[in-house]
Amino acid sequence: MTIANLEQAVRRVRQQLGDYPPTREGYGHMYSELVTRYLLIDPVVQALDWDLHDFDYAAVEWPLPPGQYVQKADYVLFNRRGRPVIVIEAKYRGRNLVNHETQLESYTSEMLSGIGVLTDGMEWRLYNLRRRGEFSSKFIGGVQVIDGQILEPGKDRTASIRGLAQYLNEWLDKDRWW
Repeated sequence: MTIANLEQAVRRVRQQLGDYPPTREGYGHMYSELVTRYLLIDPVVQALDWDLHDFDYAAVEWPLPPGQYVQKADYVLFNRRGRPVIVIEAKYRGRNLVNHETQLESYTSEMLSGIGVLTDGMEWRLYNLRRRGEFSSKFIGGVQVIDGQILEPGKDRTASIRGLAQYLNEWLDKDRWW
């Protein structure tokens, strides 16, 4: 994987965001979690070198805890020992992601380390799971795309596509975890 590939994926996603209708009215089908995953999240995850079609690396709609079908994480990415190291919970575009931290926390509660991600393809919120039971205090930051501009929350400046790619690569690249 190269940063250039990731930058290209981010550009594609940014273009897709520009094509999204500004409101749900008359376009409700565009605001589904499945469409968000397909158009906005999958390209970025795959550009980070995670093969979503290889069960050694990734699973989608993974029952958590394994063997139970009550809750399913949208994406679970594994290390070479088959242990989950990244859990990604996707929401359709425009959802308030902070309201879903408890859901992500329940999906990652058994992980000793790794990363939890909440995303709608527009905003990526990352959580460092260094120690069990400290989920909410481990928010490590995120990035958000608003009106085609990539913003770092809490900062006035606009981040570059390269900056977003480097940020996601730093925390989510397969080579770091595999």
